[in-house]
Amino acid sequence: MKFLIYDNGGETCDRYTIYYRRNGWQPWQHYIAASGAPFHPQGFGQHGESAPFDRRADMQHLGSPVRFAKLPADVQKFALMQE
Repeated sequence: MKFLIYDNGGETCDRYTIYYRRNGWQPWQHYIAASGAPFHPQGFGQHGESAPFDRRADMQHLGSPVRFAKLPADVQKFALMQE
């Protein structure tokens, strides 16, 4: 599975947005949004779907692209649980 990951640098509680690629990009994209501690009682972690997007133009408000390996361990775990 491939991910498309963005980090807004902590501007909002849903710092990380992770889109999933399953058999190509679908008309509705499954994603998760998470803080750096999605399992903490005061953390944030939820999933959703978004309408189709043009990755470059529509994703700028989500921050900068980031690699999976650079995510905090709990965010990686949360992302893999959603597969």
